[in-house]
Amino acid sequence: MKLMPGQGVRGKEPFIGDGLQAFDLGRAYEKHWQGYRCVFVLSTGRVGSKTLAVLYNLSTSVMALHEPMPRLIQASFEAYMEPDRHTPVTWRSMIHAARDDYICKAYDLNWCYVETSNRMTWLASHLAESFPDSRFIHLHRHPLEVIRSGLRRSYYQGHGGDFARVRPRADDEWVTAWDGFAAWQKVAWYWQAANSEALNFKATLPADRFLSVAAADMFAGSEACIRSLFEFAGTAVPSWRKIKRVLGKKLNAQQGAPDDDGWRPEQLTGIRNIAGETAAGLGYDI
Repeated sequence: MKLMPGQGVRGKEPFIGDGLQAFDLGRAYEKHWQGYRCVFVLSTGRVGSKTLAVLYNLSTSVMALHEPMPRLIQASFEAYMEPDRHTPVTWRSMIHAARDDYICKAYDLNWCYVETSNRMTWLASHLAESFPDSRFIHLHRHPLEVIRSGLRRSYYQGHGGDFARVRPRADDEWVTAWDGFAAWQKVAWYWQAANSEALNFKATLPADRFLSVAAADMFAGSEACIRSLFEFAGTAVPSWRKIKRVLGKKLNAQQGAPDDDGWRPEQLTGIRNIAGETAAGLGYDI
């Protein structure tokens, strides 16, 4: 199973450039995207989102992409930091321009479009309005595991994506302390912000449009978890043999990471202060 850069599985790459004769984009706009199935995954990143895309692509009726182009890096940053920067109509136009070809082509093939980019977390409300038959998966992982992984990836320490990595807004309780935060505190805040954003968004949706999934259950190959993922996308569960093969590959795992020496007591206390309430709400102890 060979992955294309930033995409899904060979044979399910984006169809941009095939020509409008290949699919009816005009009809999608005439129908205001009613009936166009799509699933967006909300997460912090570092939770197995690439693995989830590969799992979904085992299905013959799903087109799953991990980080399709355009990646909407700056747009998603602005959506969180400056939510009133654009009108709702402008946000919808931006979302449609970025994803209409993908979702329209999937529809014409009678597939469900799935996107697992963590950038969608900050654009969730605009996605829901742009595509009325969209659904959302909240893929979450224990905060200590995400924080550790983020530190190893140099989050807030000169990582290439730090220019558009969210930070406290003026109304955030941690905004005055931010400049004095160590990197581990900043990543703890990021974990809390992304998961709180997903949980707050969940409260605005009917129950059938939102699915909460613990990454640990997915990695463990929990039958209930795997079945819920495919049922949510409206497709049958693929071969369990193929599913186990994907889960055994540990896609996008951190390479060459140092051994974990554990967290100092003061770090655990600090992480609890920042993220403890959200963690407890998701069933995690710190």
